[in-house]
Order: sequence, then C-alpha cells, then structure tokens
Amino acid sequence: MFAIADASKNGVAREAVNNIRRGKVMTEQEARQVLGLSEHASWEEVLQVDFSLTRFLFVTYPSLFLYSLFYFP
Repeated sequence: MFAIADASKNGVAREAVNNIRRGKVMTEQEARQVLGLSEHASWEEVLQVDFSLTRFLFVTYPSLFLYSLFYFP
C-alpha cells in the first residue's frame, strides 16, 4: 500500500486519473508504477498487491467497494 501512497505523492496516480478522465487508457507501465510492481513481478506479488488494495478499499470506502462489485465486475 505504500507504493500507492508514494505514487499519489509524486503525481503518478493523479496523472493517471486525469488521463482516464480524458478518455485515455492507463498503460501497463503506469499501472505497475502506481501499484509499485516491477516489470518482472511474480503472480504472487501481483495477487498480494491486489488483495491489499481490495482490503484497503473495503475498509476505507465500503460503499464504493460494494458499488464497484455491481457496476465493474
């Protein structure tokens, strides 16, 4: 989760959100940067980050998390 906070501080996450709002798709490199994963990350590392992010969103924003389950399957 610290990688996401770092990405937020250095503007990577903000730039990604702005690009998505403009209709641009986030590249794999941008996603890896925001999540703090290297290009050679194992599936275990990817799943750990996914689990941590999901848990963070559920605890911090429960209604948003539940909304995303129904509208972004």
